[in-house]
Amino acid sequence: MHFRRASIALMTALLDASVIAQNPAAQNPGTSSPAAVTIARTYVHTLTSSVDGQEYKAFVSLPAGYSDASKRFPQLYLLDAQSDFTLVHGLLVGQVQDGYVPPILLVGVTWAGANPDYSQLRMKDFTPTKGRLPQTGNAPNFLKFIKQDLLPFIDSQYRTTPDRALVGHSLGGLFAVYTLFHEPALFNRYLIASPSLNYDSDVFTSYEKQHASRASRPPARIFMSIGELEGPKVAEFDDFARKLKARDYPEMKLETRTISDAGHSASQAAGYLEGLRALYAPQPVAVSPQILDQYIGAYRMAPGVTTQIVKDNDKLFFVAPEGTKYPLIAQSESDFVVRGLDLYVHFKRNADGEVTGLEGERSNGRHFNPRVP
Repeated sequence: MHFRRASIALMTALLDASVIAQNPAAQNPGTSSPAAVTIARTYVHTLTSSVDGQEYKAFVSLPAGYSDASKRFPQLYLLDAQSDFTLVHGLLVGQVQDGYVPPILLVGVTWAGANPDYSQLRMKDFTPTKGRLPQTGNAPNFLKFIKQDLLPFIDSQYRTTPDRALVGHSLGGLFAVYTLFHEPALFNRYLIASPSLNYDSDVFTSYEKQHASRASRPPARIFMSIGELEGPKVAEFDDFARKLKARDYPEMKLETRTISDAGHSASQAAGYLEGLRALYAPQPVAVSPQILDQYIGAYRMAPGVTTQIVKDNDKLFFVAPEGTKYPLIAQSESDFVVRGLDLYVHFKRNADGEVTGLEGERSNGRHFNPRVP
């Protein structure tokens, strides 16, 4: 396996991805040496494909809590990082803080080299077969690069879990569908926004039939979206989704969404946002009302500051000191996600089984909050 790794630098190369401050000196005449825009805890690597020699960049953003060396994190691989990295990074930060998505290692993939022509390179690497344009049809090689070079590299450099998602829009969505049917073991989650299925719909019919004939298929959670105003693509999208659902794959959980009053570009951010929630939002575990009753009470957050755990309609709520109520989403009988806050709660008991307090975990660490008698 051949890599050519650039020295890691805090987002210097991310400036290639359209995050350069536009002429800040003109906006602020007192600034003679404008500073580059950066994203904290984000790094760039340059890799060379062992398959065809194409150079790529991988933008890696560390999740909150990564400083805890005992933790490993799921991975989210984003195509078209040159345009979409800052968008998805911002969406992730907000969804993690509000308890919809766990902390995730974000990896954005784009092309390296001198003045890359992204339009040409997208058509080359995201299309599975030769089309009208001569550069098309390199998806098999790009997929091999991801499998043989990129994924092993990220796993070797960062603390990861096998939980991997692939995110793509438009031609990137086309490539994500191609990956699902050709290397289903690489990713277990797919966020596919406005896929360009019209590139060659007959090919995808045959790919899906090959997938259906597999003796075993790994589990996959899939979210697909389309803009309501995308014209003929909407019918193609609906037909493709209907065929997938008709297969009734036991290992595949498929959710689709039509983004209202939005076209191909305007629907992208909403598709990403709803897709992240659909793929990662914690699903509540049923806990008996008798156990929930044991957690009701006051807990000391700091000297002179308490919070309340209350129950309403057989659901627990975390009541902040100023009075705001946040729902608790049960992950087990003693573990809860606080929806709307960057907070996970674990109720602690003594040897007699009595609740003694709650351990709150935020991105900056854990803290025990004793129960107030």
